[in-house]
Amino acid sequence: MLRLLAIFLFLAVNFCCTEGYWDRTCERNTMYLSCNHGVIDVRSAWYGRDRSGVCSERGSTENTNCYTGATSYVSGECDGRSYCSLYVSNSAFGDPCVGTVKYLTVSYRCKTGGRQRLKRICERNWGDIRCYGSDRIDVLSAFYGRKTGGHVCSGSVYTTSCETSAYSYVYRNCDGDQSCSLHADNHHFGDPCQGTTKYLEVRYRCKFKSKGKMLGFLTLSLLTVAFANPAEKTVCEHEHMTIDCRGLDINILSASYGRTQQGVCDRGGSTNCHADSSMSVARNKCQGQTRCTLDAKNEAFGDPCVGTFKHLTVKYECVEKTVLVRICEGRSQLISCPAPKKIDITSANYGRLTGPHLCPGPVKTTNCGAAGSIDIVRSKCQGKQSCFLQATNGQFGDPCVGTKKYLEVKYECVEKTVLAHICEGRSQLLSCPAPKKIDITSANYGRLTGPHLCPGPVKTTNCGAAGSIDIVRSKCQGKQSCFLQATNGQFGDPCVGTKKYLEVKYECVEKTVLMHICEGRSQQISCPAPKKIDITSANYGRLTGPHLCPGPVKTTNCGAAGSIDIVRNKCQGKQSCFLQATNSQFGDPCVGTKKYLEESWQNPIRLQGGILRNA
Repeated sequence: MLRLLAIFLFLAVNFCCTEGYWDRTCERNTMYLSCNHGVIDVRSAWYGRDRSGVCSERGSTENTNCYTGATSYVSGECDGRSYCSLYVSNSAFGDPCVGTVKYLTVSYRCKTGGRQRLKRICERNWGDIRCYGSDRIDVLSAFYGRKTGGHVCSGSVYTTSCETSAYSYVYRNCDGDQSCSLHADNHHFGDPCQGTTKYLEVRYRCKFKSKGKMLGFLTLSLLTVAFANPAEKTVCEHEHMTIDCRGLDINILSASYGRTQQGVCDRGGSTNCHADSSMSVARNKCQGQTRCTLDAKNEAFGDPCVGTFKHLTVKYECVEKTVLVRICEGRSQLISCPAPKKIDITSANYGRLTGPHLCPGPVKTTNCGAAGSIDIVRSKCQGKQSCFLQATNGQFGDPCVGTKKYLEVKYECVEKTVLAHICEGRSQLLSCPAPKKIDITSANYGRLTGPHLCPGPVKTTNCGAAGSIDIVRSKCQGKQSCFLQATNGQFGDPCVGTKKYLEVKYECVEKTVLMHICEGRSQQISCPAPKKIDITSANYGRLTGPHLCPGPVKTTNCGAAGSIDIVRNKCQGKQSCFLQATNSQFGDPCVGTKKYLEESWQNPIRLQGGILRNA
């Protein structure tokens, strides 16, 4: 990895007037990037661990093959600025290796070309941005609102602390072009301060740039990825935030509910306040969706600073369902999907199908492909969250000798089986994006592998706690998220003296959902509109041992007659309903045994003319 970063820096020095730097900052610390001359241009960034002996003061460092890409997030925070700070934490970058102390590594340069320019367009007006000659527009920042008094875009001014991010819109319409026209209105950006006359403010530069919206300097035909630049939204406490990617998939990059900066939703109070649940809540609601709404409320995120007026800030990007990557011969590249999605390779070719503009070099043919390219790529990447690909003859053979080749891969990020490992003594959140629910397919607490996973004493690799799947299902099945603890207290100790882990496989499904309600309790079940509940089975009694709804167990073959009829009477064809697991509802089929109501239902049905039909 470090050798790859060094190559990036070498390229920057040889092909651009820049200074190259890199920085490494440990987890739970703040990274500071700065340029004394010019502005920051992030080349690459990753979060994880690739060596021991670094950031080793706070915990485990055994796993040195752990990383997740962080370039999009760091670029969105720092590109185009002379100074920026980043708090290094799992809430910003995810957790690629639970229990291992990680660090953020960033390679960047200081660009000096092109002075910053400012364009303001008053509300309800059109404005043009233009560069000349071979120069193209390089968008640095954009907001819609008001930060100045009435001397700019005169009108009603009730606040001068009002803005919403306009970067994504301006970038799509202007970046890489020689000129563009922009319309400053509420239709495009919403109304961040009703009654106040607003304006669109864009900071940009004109610089020599080949037309085309690529990821930056190092694309140089190394790769092309169909990701949009990050956007950011902020709303005050008690407000709603709507994220709309208009047919693309939402990828949450960071989220913070609390108070982390002055001048935003300002009523005073601490600016060192952040809810740890911010990222998980935002991802549960929005990840992989095309449109979602988040409520900036304590009920959703918890209250990290009681009595302080808070705000919710979310950074996200809209990503294509199909991602295209091109890797020039001799190079390598990481491809990845946002959690919990996995890579699904749809096509791959190592060779050349285009002219010399892509991966320049000798071109004797443009109809060249290595047999078995897709099989090789699938063997390395299919079903994984990330993987490295090398575009070399050693990997694929040489289908056209003397021609400069490239590896072209198309893939989608899809929600398939998710595999989670939780080391003994630790806990982890499992989650699915709304409206999907968790469907546990397997679970084992013990050890089935060698010491590379959850390092510690290993006396056996054939060890599993009986009933692991029942315990996990009781906590997670049919829920959108759940916490699991990998402890002997939860599962017992199936192999004393061996370091264990909990391995769980699950899928995010919209189909059959299984739920258990312990005797004496009640529960709401629901389906997202316009779908309706279709009850497939129900039983009030007990069919399992005491790990589920603990209490006296005299029998595990007990069910109340008519359970399904009672449940269907309350829920069938409805969008939501409440169920009570009580003897008064179902009778007592096994006196003296602690019972539960087990029901399974599907939500992909619609009501049409009073008849239930599959959607």
